[in-house]
Amino acid sequence: MKTPQKLTPLLKQYFAIKNQHPERILFFRMGDFYELFGEDAVVASSILGIALTSRKHGDSGKLPLAGIPHHTLDRYLIKILKAGYKVAVCDQVEDPKKAKGIVKREVVEVFTPGSVTLDGALDEKKPSCLVSLNLQDGIVGMALLDISTGRFIVDEFDEINLADNITFHDPSEVVIPEAHKSRMGNTIKSLLPNSTVTPIDDYRFETSMAYNDLVTHFGTDSLDGFGLGNLTCGLGAAGAAFAYVKDLKMGKIGQITRIERLRRDQCMELDAATIKNLELVETPYEGRRNSLLSTIDLTLSALGGRLLRRWILSPLTDLKMIGDRQIAVIAFLKSERSRKSMIASLKEMPDLERLASKIAMRKAGPRDIINIKSGLDNVRSLKTAARGMKSSLIRQTIGSIRPFDDLIAHIDKAIVDEPPAMLSDSGIFKSGFSADLDRLTSEIEEAKNYIHNLQKIERQKTRIPSLKVGYNRIFGYYLEITRPHLSKVPPHYIRKQTLVSAERYITEELKTREEIILNAEEKIKTIEYRLYDELLDTLNAGIADIQTAAGAVAILDVLLGFAALAEETGYVMPKLDNSLKINISDSRHPVLERILVSGKFIPNDIIIDGAGKRMAIITGPNMAGKSTYLRQVGLIVLMAQMGAPVPAKSANIGICDRIFTRVGASDDILRGRSTFMVEMTEAASIINNASNRSLILLDELGRGTSTYDGLAIAWSLVEYLNRIEGRKARTLFATHYHELIELAERTDGIVNLQVAVEQWQDSIVFLYKIKPGGCDDSYGIQVARLAGLPERLLDRAKEILVRLETNRSPDGEAAVKKGAGAFQISLFSPEESRIRESLNKIEPDKLTPIEALNILNEMINLMKGDNE
Repeated sequence: MKTPQKLTPLLKQYFAIKNQHPERILFFRMGDFYELFGEDAVVASSILGIALTSRKHGDSGKLPLAGIPHHTLDRYLIKILKAGYKVAVCDQVEDPKKAKGIVKREVVEVFTPGSVTLDGALDEKKPSCLVSLNLQDGIVGMALLDISTGRFIVDEFDEINLADNITFHDPSEVVIPEAHKSRMGNTIKSLLPNSTVTPIDDYRFETSMAYNDLVTHFGTDSLDGFGLGNLTCGLGAAGAAFAYVKDLKMGKIGQITRIERLRRDQCMELDAATIKNLELVETPYEGRRNSLLSTIDLTLSALGGRLLRRWILSPLTDLKMIGDRQIAVIAFLKSERSRKSMIASLKEMPDLERLASKIAMRKAGPRDIINIKSGLDNVRSLKTAARGMKSSLIRQTIGSIRPFDDLIAHIDKAIVDEPPAMLSDSGIFKSGFSADLDRLTSEIEEAKNYIHNLQKIERQKTRIPSLKVGYNRIFGYYLEITRPHLSKVPPHYIRKQTLVSAERYITEELKTREEIILNAEEKIKTIEYRLYDELLDTLNAGIADIQTAAGAVAILDVLLGFAALAEETGYVMPKLDNSLKINISDSRHPVLERILVSGKFIPNDIIIDGAGKRMAIITGPNMAGKSTYLRQVGLIVLMAQMGAPVPAKSANIGICDRIFTRVGASDDILRGRSTFMVEMTEAASIINNASNRSLILLDELGRGTSTYDGLAIAWSLVEYLNRIEGRKARTLFATHYHELIELAERTDGIVNLQVAVEQWQDSIVFLYKIKPGGCDDSYGIQVARLAGLPERLLDRAKEILVRLETNRSPDGEAAVKKGAGAFQISLFSPEESRIRESLNKIEPDKLTPIEALNILNEMINLMKGDNE
């Protein structure tokens, strides 16, 4: 914003602060309002729907002006942040009554898309994270920081894996070094079009500075205890994220109590394509609705909901950890009484993680503190209900929760049960908590009682029936007497104000009571603010313990949700081992099964292994269920490795280190990649990263190019995955290239599966059942008929199909003979085509009249037959 030349003292202060935050909308506190000036006012008025005016300030000319009441700030901040803007909030930091000249003002907090802490702007079951990226010699350091919960994670990986890692976390904001703005900025924007990219000074990413900042904050001698001792660029990324957020929140970041290294050895890595294709947490058109997450989420708290999302995106590969979760779920299923008690506590559980962050940032209101007390009470009940359960994971989880009896008792003693929403409102603290507060409150009550009874007493004394006691902010308390009764005014009344029809008076005793009330109220405010700060300090000392308790609650909530899932849906606990088998009986798709009418979903078996049945080629018509079959196998394997029950009659699953999917056709215009290029890039990622222990789900491959090219690539890929040591992954390959069926007959490790259909006349009936063998017909024309294509077009398609099929080479290769493709697709029916051919053979000059009439009659009959 350009600064005017001549400014009033107020605007000088405003522009001095605004120039420190040039890229942020500045909300400038002026009394009971937050004002916006200049370009900020223009932008804000448009987004917020508030009036835009202008005002002249000294010789600076008229400036655009907009404003909002101070108590509505959060509501308007949410709107402007959702519009993608960054905001700086500037408050009055001294009492206007004591200020000499212009009231001192400072920016007290900055909000950016990745550092939002406002309740209404956060999805309670989804993390709100900021990511910091640091690039050194082909290695990317990444730090993930959720300021709303204090979760802080660090990782390092090869630059080639940047796209998968950053899209996996879906951050709201990405912080990068200024030096890499051009190199990384465009890439990030193409990967995350809805995220904000924020370049900051390069020195923030220096490893030594990061190390010093972090050990100082955590109060440790080193970072080895967090597993970060051998990090370099990852440490730089962590330091940059920490410094950036610390600046935004003016150092109030006590919720960051720990930092952890991302553990890749215990969890399955999922790439962006798999997360998208399996619709794990979102669907392309419905958001969270009808995703796997929405289907299996039976958690009762925001804490559990966020943890379930993390578990879905990070299935385990450690058999013991999976087994511990399964045992815990079974224990809950067997302990109905304990489970019901825990469910009751979870239903009333507030979001302790985010409440703890509000405490750390000194933004918690009185009702937030009551919610913390309520939450800790419920934690205590949960811990009691879970005692004695036969599960090491449950015992370990509740064992991590420290007793909160002292803290609960302290809050209970301090805060009234139903406190006001704002600290500025009186009546927060209970009687007996502070002797000074009780004394002042008693004085006010006595004075107010005196004033309350004063009107009745004075009417009796003076015998003036119209006498009344009133109050206004300018004159304070007064006794008002109408003019007809002025002769009865006692001599000790002191005249205070003259009105048209009455006079207002004060007495020494009333004045004394008024001063008691006004002075005591001011003193009460001072004491309450001090007591509240002390209470926040007490809570702040226990933030790490509250966060640990919140983490335990989340684990119990998710495990209880798994138990409910098994009980309500008939899901079973799978058996997992280190084999390469996947043997699932009556598998079902968890989402489609719920959407369809009960009993309509057709279950299917799957048996593959790492030997004779390593790969299945699946053929059959479109719409018959091939894609559903692939996805349900992938989802069941993923759910099993989460420790969850699965939709099947039984399941024996050998641990998978990765699940890869190649599904559908879509381009990537922003990065200049065609549909076929996207397809080949995904295939390359699978080939380069799969192992013998992986699970690969291929739904078509090679369809984005010519038939021969696509078939050649698909054929070669099947051979590669079946023959190359280290890449012999368990694979399901759904395809319309029927030529691939031949591979099962000549190659060990490959089997054919087909989707059963029944053909009746020119229609087909889908049975949605997978059976052994290959299908050599895609029934494309029949499916096209179901879609509603015109009969004339379909008839011509059948004619072309016959000509193509009869021109196949003897060995089955899909090669059309030379010249066979010289025909053109016609919009005429077969009868019309025959008429045209007949007409082309006629020589009119040689026809007799009788021959001409006969030909005409034949054509009329042909046309009649076509129309009947």
